[in-house]
This record gives sequence, C-alpha cells and structure tokens, in this order.
Amino acid sequence: MSSHHPVIRALSAALLCVAAGRAAGQDGAAPKEPEKALTEAVQSETAATRRVLFECPKGALLTVEFLNSEPGRPAVVRPASGEAVTLQAQESGSGFRYGDGTRELRSKGREVTWTDASGRPVVCTEQMPTPLGTEPN
Repeated sequence: MSSHHPVIRALSAALLCVAAGRAAGQDGAAPKEPEKALTEAVQSETAATRRVLFECPKGALLTVEFLNSEPGRPAVVRPASGEAVTLQAQESGSGFRYGDGTRELRSKGREVTWTDASGRPVVCTEQMPTPLGTEPN
C-alpha cells in the first residue's frame, strides 16, 4: 500500500496526534488513547467518501463513490454489470469528468453519461434519497 492510501494517511495522522499530545502534556488535557485517535482519524478520512446512485435505462443502477471531497480525487464507478473501476479526475468545463482513456463518467446537472470500454454512452439520472418514513414510488 502506498502512503497515499486514505487509511495509511489516517493512521499516520492519528499517530502524530497521539505523539504530539504526549510530548506536550502541558495543556492540561489528557492525551487520547491511540485506538480512539485512530478511529477518529479514520472516520474523518472515510467521511469524505460520498456514494451516489444513478438510475440508468432498463432499471439498471450505476453506483459512484467519490473518494474525497477534495478536487482531483478519484471516483469508483460500479456499473450494474461488469467490474468496478477507479477513474481519475479529468479537467471539465462544468460538472465533473472522470476517465482512464477507455472509460469515462461525465456529469451535467443530475445526469451522468457513463461510457464503458465498449464506447457506448449511457445516460443515467441521480436518484434522490427517499425521506425517512415514506415509501418510494
């Protein structure tokens, strides 16, 4: 695993916080237990991941996990059929664009266009979350 992996970054940040807290020890606050510091760091790192469902033709679903809210971070696209693929952010005039030279995901408003390795684009619409206590139509 590279040092750019989110869990590695979170672990490093947690260990630094614990070490700094123990070294300072003069702020009057008790240092956090290492396990708690690690858990909080991992939660904050993974909290930036956002999963969005898109409905495509014939009722197929396309799931996209945006791995971090920071610009330039990759997204994982999980088509209804086929393997999940991690795509890097690409320059886009508006909306977003991810691709790897073979596959591409572009957005415009609540719609995305998913182009897989076959080269056939499919337009899908973001599913809006159902409020709690209501049934979907």
